[in-house]
Amino acid sequence: MARKRPAAAPRPDDGVVAFDHRAAAVVLGAVSGAATPGYPFLASFVVGVVAAIRAAPLRTKEQYFDGYTRPACRGVFHATMAGALIVLTCREQLRPDADWPHAFLLAMNAACVTASAWFHRAAPTRRGHDRRLFVDVVCAGLPMVGMLGVFRSGRFERLLSVAFLVALTLASYAEILLKRDSPLRSVVVVVYFGYVQYAAIAESPPAWAAAQAVVFALCFLCFLYVDARRKRGAAPCCLFYHTEFGWTAHEDAHVLLGVAQVLTYYRSLSLHARPGRGEGRGVFF
Repeated sequence: MARKRPAAAPRPDDGVVAFDHRAAAVVLGAVSGAATPGYPFLASFVVGVVAAIRAAPLRTKEQYFDGYTRPACRGVFHATMAGALIVLTCREQLRPDADWPHAFLLAMNAACVTASAWFHRAAPTRRGHDRRLFVDVVCAGLPMVGMLGVFRSGRFERLLSVAFLVALTLASYAEILLKRDSPLRSVVVVVYFGYVQYAAIAESPPAWAAAQAVVFALCFLCFLYVDARRKRGAAPCCLFYHTEFGWTAHEDAHVLLGVAQVLTYYRSLSLHARPGRGEGRGVFF
C-alpha cells in the first residue's frame, strides 16, 4: 500500500501568495460600488462579508511575524470595502446635492479599510510588520473623525479632531515602534470616542442611537474576548461557525464595526445628501 505523503510545510511566501484573493476583493468592491444604483454602501458591505466568508477556507497556515495565526479571510472584507469606498467617495463627492461631511465620512472610512487591507498582507520583516501595524492603528481613528464631522463640525470639533489624531499618532508610535507600554493610546481613544457618541446621540433619533450603542457594545465585547483568548494563546472561537484557521470572533468584531458604519452612512445621508436633508428626524434615520 502506498505511503501517504506528509503535508508540505508552509512556504515563506504563503502570506504574499494568499493576498492574491484580497487583490481580487478590491476589484470586486470597486465594481459593487460603481455598478449599484442609488446609495450602495449597504450592498457593498454585504458583498464584502460574503467575499470574506468565501475566502475563509482558501488558506489555513498564514501567520503574522508575532506568531499568531492569521485566518485567510482576514483582510478580504477590508479589501472589498476599500475598493467600494474609494469608488463611493469619488461618486458621491460629485453629487451636486451632497454636503462635504458626507464625502468626508466616506473618505475617512476608505483610508481606514485601505490601511487595514495593506496591513493584512504579509510584510517581509518584523520591522515592516510593526510599521504597517502603526499605520493601521492610526488610520483606525479616521472613521471616528469622519463620524464626528457628520454630526458636529464647528471650530471646537475640528481642533479636537486634530488633537486626537496627533495624540493617537504619538501614542501609537511609542507603543508599537518604540515598544513602550502605556495606557495613553487607550485613554485617548476612549475620551474622543465618548465625545463622538455624545454628538451622535444628541443629533439622532433615539432608535438610531440605541441601535448604534448595541452594535458598538457587541463589537467591543468581541474584541475583549479576542484579547483574552490571545493572552492565553488560544484561538478566539466560541460560536458554532468559528474555526481556528478560518472565521473567528475577530471577524465578528469587524463585521459589527461595518454595521455601525452602515448606520452612520445612512444617518449621514438623511442629514447631508438626500433631498430634504436636515428637515427634522425620522423614526430611525
